[in-house]
Amino acid sequence: MAVLLIVGYVRLPYAAVRNLSDYDILRDRSPIYLDSANSEMSAPQAWWLSLRMNAHLGSDRAPRMGANIKWYGGVVARVNASCYFGPVGAEGRDSLYVWFLGLWFPVHTFQHVMA
Repeated sequence: MAVLLIVGYVRLPYAAVRNLSDYDILRDRSPIYLDSANSEMSAPQAWWLSLRMNAHLGSDRAPRMGANIKWYGGVVARVNASCYFGPVGAEGRDSLYVWFLGLWFPVHTFQHVMA
């Protein structure tokens, strides 16, 4: 069970980015940059997100994505995931996620903004 919790911990930012409406557009763009200045996640989480999305770390160039994570216990987290394509293309989703057997499920969306 501990192994599943560790795997789930590392996968959380990627699960949040996959929950964005613009995920398909973001996935097909290359290169993508991880907005490290506006993201709060651990090094293993940033590594997994950059690996899965083929993203480069630490740039403010577009297109870029990011995730801010606030933990509420070991199996509940609030994540504000975002992507930015330019002045007329951006999305942000602030959601509450619950972990179950290595997977994260969004249970509530506080705010969803698209431009």
